[in-house]
Amino acid sequence: MNWQEMLDGTVSGSFQHPALHRLALPNFSGWEPGRVWGEWDFDPKICNLDGALFGGYLAALADATAGHAVATTLGAEEGFATAGPAHLLPPSGAGRPSAVRGRHR
Repeated sequence: MNWQEMLDGTVSGSFQHPALHRLALPNFSGWEPGRVWGEWDFDPKICNLDGALFGGYLAALADATAGHAVATTLGAEEGFATAGPAHLLPPSGAGRPSAVRGRHR
């Protein structure tokens, strides 16, 4: 499976990267070269006691989003590893839909 097939499968729901599946991360709803995006309602069970979304989940989601955005720019034989700072936003709370977008320049 090449990157484009993986991304198309992720959007259609016919494929989910094993790590995303294992961590119960959402699939993306769209992609184009350099970008991925999606929206989801997360399970309140992954929130802290104050109702804010668990930071580790956000970090895993940020890594998956960045990785998928990079994948949109790769050739069939290319690979990558993510590294660099994470910028976390104010917490999201249970019951509020959230959006995720990734961009690679």
